[in-house]
Amino acid sequence: MSIYIIFATYIGILLIGIFVGMAGEYFALLFTDQRKKQEYKKKLDKKYKDIEEKMPELINEMKEDLSLHPLVREFILNRGLYNSDPNNLIFNYSFSDHEYLKNKVIILEEYGFVKEITYNNVDRYMFLQEFIERLIY
Repeated sequence: MSIYIIFATYIGILLIGIFVGMAGEYFALLFTDQRKKQEYKKKLDKKYKDIEEKMPELINEMKEDLSLHPLVREFILNRGLYNSDPNNLIFNYSFSDHEYLKNKVIILEEYGFVKEITYNNVDRYMFLQEFIERLIY
């Protein structure tokens, strides 16, 4: 056998080994990514179920508000009446309607469903998109 045939055989085996290794790594990363997405979705489902059990009235009010005004993203926590700008609708959740309202919203924030955006003396929050999709879809 010629040295060229042996060399070509070794190169062929090396290339096949490299290809198999790269393909194995690609599929490992692909399946790991899919598994992580599934785990994240399960974790999110568990969090959402938890808040539905802890604060059903608040979640139902939020669902109703967002179903009527799906583009509104902000809400405030208020002790009384609130006169907002009619061109900039903001949801208003009242302490008189929801026991432990501030604590409930803190839980929503810790779970990553809302974000605090207060800039004055009124507690102001923004719904995050994943939460909105859970509420209205």
